[in-house]
Amino acid sequence: MAGCASASSTGSHPATTPAAEKSSSAPKQPVAASSQAPVSAEHNPPGDIPDTTVYVAYRAQAIHAVIKVPEGWARQQTAAGVTFSSNLNSITIGAAPMKSAPTVATARSATVPSLGRAALAFRLRSVRLVRLTGGPAVEIVYQLNSQPNAVTGRQDVSPPGGAAPLLRAQELYRFFHAGDDETFALRGVSLQVNAGEMVAVVGPSGSGKSTLLACLAGLDEPDGGHVVVAGQRITRRPEAARAALRARWIGILLQSNNFIDHLSVTQNIHAAQALVKNGTPRQASTLLAEVGLADRAHARPSTLSGGESARAALAVALANDPPVLLADEPTGEVDRQAQSLVLDLLRGRAADRKAVLVVTHSRDVAAAADRIVHIVDGRVTDE
Repeated sequence: MAGCASASSTGSHPATTPAAEKSSSAPKQPVAASSQAPVSAEHNPPGDIPDTTVYVAYRAQAIHAVIKVPEGWARQQTAAGVTFSSNLNSITIGAAPMKSAPTVATARSATVPSLGRAALAFRLRSVRLVRLTGGPAVEIVYQLNSQPNAVTGRQDVSPPGGAAPLLRAQELYRFFHAGDDETFALRGVSLQVNAGEMVAVVGPSGSGKSTLLACLAGLDEPDGGHVVVAGQRITRRPEAARAALRARWIGILLQSNNFIDHLSVTQNIHAAQALVKNGTPRQASTLLAEVGLADRAHARPSTLSGGESARAALAVALANDPPVLLADEPTGEVDRQAQSLVLDLLRGRAADRKAVLVVTHSRDVAAAADRIVHIVDGRVTDE
């Protein structure tokens, strides 16, 4: 029986820690992997969040394969084969007859793009032909994150009894000085947003909402506490590292908008996509159609109305299909019809297992959220 070998690596040895194909939506592929020894717990650079992931072997006798999967992932027998899953990712192992022996060229043209579409972040390491007991196979080694040491689903970012949040802030403090006066914008703010959840942050003007959003996005550094995005700490890292994490993992919609003024709306989307290497960008025309601006694709930002500008900024924020979306007053300048469209898009992101956090004064936006976080005087309150 012909087979296809697929491998992923999320550890600090990306070229030597094969695991199975990470895909819950990819088409059935004959899958196998090599039989290397389990990989020990990885060691991260100083200052990063420690990982405790160990890769262990699972033997799939029916397809003559040994698969390396992260220890502790749940296992379930499915019609497609065997599925291993964490809170954010899944690996499906299965086999099916092939009309012809697999080739490297076919894997690169068909299987690799399918894996890239199914992953939050995908980086191809190698594609090669291997020989297994059951016949020839193609081994695909890839990395499932933008950083070699990033492992989603690690225990150190999991809340008790629940799945790891895509966004988590822990005890954030931020203060500003004006002469001898000291103003606390944030006073120990902690929150989290899970995959598939839309959270609204509400509070009076000056309560710290916009400062919180800037810290969550890595645009501002808190004076205390930290922020973790998709298992990676974004606070107190070099600006280049924060920018790379932000570009791949976070879509940001600010009140001041996020445009390069001399570029058209479409060119602004392309500029945002150029910041992410090996990403899975969406078509600019599709994004603009979703926000009702298909006929304004070539317009400059300065020619847009307030409502059009807000919707165009949302399209730019979604350019790289980010797992986390942060929006500051996304419906502040739009009419009722456009507000309904924007809310549908935000809810759609959550329905697609993304994390959405919205800072708002709008009751309609807050009502559309799964959960509301109240901030008063830089503190999270019950009301």
